Amino acid sequence: MRVLIDTNVVLDVLLKREGHRERSEAFLRLTPSRITGLLTATQTKDLFYLLRRAWSSSEDARNTVADLIVNFTLVDVLEIDVQTTLSLRMSDYEDALIAACAKRVRADYIITRNTPDFRNSPIPAITPSDFLDEFFP
Repeated sequence: MRVLIDTNVVLDVLLKREGHRERSEAFLRLTPSRITGLLTATQTKDLFYLLRRAWSSSEDARNTVADLIVNFTLVDVLEIDVQTTLSLRMSDYEDALIAACAKRVRADYIITRNTPDFRNSPIPAITPSDFLDEFFP
């Protein structure tokens, strides 16, 4: 199964967000042995930026992104993805770009805590918790 993972799921684990870390961490442990976890190349930029701000360390952020890409498959963002993003009826551009990339690479799901933002996504969105309950009970 191929799933594109929203940035918030990764940040739940790395920033130890209370109330979300446990299930997001359990989900991420499935990659790469049980599922193929996908991240867009642009998400690595976002993760680096957010981690650098949270930790006040470029080196720690860089090392964490380097560790992440070992366990995930990176998806390039192409011109067609931007065109698809602009045509989707989604209010958040970043979420729409994730949805467009997920569609192009034929992901089965988008894993996010923000499922309402993906209501008009061409690929179904599911929370890490619901994914675990449905596919790995």
